[in-house]
Amino acid sequence: MAVDEALVVLAEVLLFAGFLVFSTRLWNARYDPYPQLVARLLNFSPLDAEIFIALPRPVKVEFTRLCQAGKCYAITPLEAVYGTAWSWLTVYKRRVILAGGVPPSPYAMLVVQVRRLDYRGVDVGPAVNVQVRIAGQTYITDGKGLVNVTLVKGYTYAVYIDQINFNAGWGRFTFWRWDDGCVKNPRSVYLRDNMQLTAYIWMGDS
Repeated sequence: MAVDEALVVLAEVLLFAGFLVFSTRLWNARYDPYPQLVARLLNFSPLDAEIFIALPRPVKVEFTRLCQAGKCYAITPLEAVYGTAWSWLTVYKRRVILAGGVPPSPYAMLVVQVRRLDYRGVDVGPAVNVQVRIAGQTYITDGKGLVNVTLVKGYTYAVYIDQINFNAGWGRFTFWRWDDGCVKNPRSVYLRDNMQLTAYIWMGDS
């Protein structure tokens, strides 16, 4: 019996996930402003129906309007609103809205990978124990040449690959460029969402 219930729950979760993916594709296929489409759907839903709306982006539901990213559109006046709206809306007879889901995270992951080049310019693998400075803080690349830092979205951060000049002796290296062609070091990075950058360095042993 418990197995059957677990299978039902799993099926519901998969169905809900499918709704979210499908709804995102449908919303993105339209040319009208996103919040206007949601408001239009609320305004023209059947008066005797209960509808479920999966949302690809969060909206704010008020008694007479719906807003998203600073744009608001009028909706049929509601009798009650429960919640704001993150990933879904349930509308009862165009009069009551239950809104909820998981709010989007204000944070994103910035991943910086550092890789070594030999004298021919051939990638010879990750650069370990290299200092990477991000927003004034110093981090050390791990065994895969990676630094992972969680930062607040919507800000610009300075990223710098610390380098040891060629005349510094054993283990010397110097910065070459980033994988997107940028040659600035430090460089400024605007973090909109999770992001990965790869830096290449020239490295010698003697």
